Amino acid sequence: MGPQDHNARHRRGRSSDDPLDQISQEHLRQREVCAILDKLAALDRPDPGLAAGVLPHFDTLLARHVHDEEDDLFPLLLRRSDPGDDLNDTLDRLARSHSESLELAGRVRGIVRSLDGS
Repeated sequence: MGPQDHNARHRRGRSSDDPLDQISQEHLRQREVCAILDKLAALDRPDPGLAAGVLPHFDTLLARHVHDEEDDLFPLLLRRSDPGDDLNDTLDRLARSHSESLELAGRVRGIVRSLDGS
């Protein structure tokens, strides 16, 4: 599935009614975006089309994913876990990782935006 296929599916709505499936698909999309970024970095000349294809990930999809996990999934996990499961440290670590990811994604977005020709 290419970036345009994925983005079109998101514009029409989520591809699955199962929230865990949605999050799994979003993680797969993140891997696809990383592979495209690796490809862009290895090119001798910028590929504006390839760059433009990943911009929606940085413009909206990553922030939506973080929101879905932190505001919906994490509280659900805490409600459904036993006190002995001690998920707080893990979820705190994931939230910190999300913050770092969003900060770095802003920088990467600027670089990719400069490659997309707009």
